[in-house]
Amino acid sequence: GKTHTMMSWLFKGMQDTVGTTSAYLALTRGSAKRIMWEEMKRANAQHKLGFAFGEVELKVSDLLTGSCILLGGADDAEAIERLRGGKYYRAGIDECGSFAHTILRSLIVDILRPALGDLRGQLMLTGTPGRVCHGFFFDVCTDKSLGWSVHHWTVLDNPYFRDPAQYLAEERKLNHWTE
Repeated sequence: GKTHTMMSWLFKGMQDTVGTTSAYLALTRGSAKRIMWEEMKRANAQHKLGFAFGEVELKVSDLLTGSCILLGGADDAEAIERLRGGKYYRAGIDECGSFAHTILRSLIVDILRPALGDLRGQLMLTGTPGRVCHGFFFDVCTDKSLGWSVHHWTVLDNPYFRDPAQYLAEERKLNHWTE
């Protein structure tokens, strides 16, 4: 559900603006490709969107608007530094619960927020909870005083998940969890 939501949001931004760049970021470039790349190509074909795909760059381009989406990774300080100086219309970070807390905070505060400033761009953070309930993503999701718009859903709300109730029952039994 969250992957499709982010993909639709990035596609809409690309179609609605002229000459802008947006970014989809996952923990690594390989995970960005594994999570999103084929989904984007499938949606493009299914909905006849007419986007062009640059396999080497992991770049999706709308030839009508001249806008694009870049896919990449942000797993260490060097990777996020490569994003510095960009000018983005939208940026989406997927699986935020998997990032090192200091890397995620620096990526958002030091790199992406300034890069979104020129266009008054938007940032979307998605992910499943981390193993430990602390850090930047946890704070964003739980501390209302920080001012983030937060939306929660469970696997029961995911239309792409097969038999979520049975899955949750199996997970509760396996892990000795209560409802």
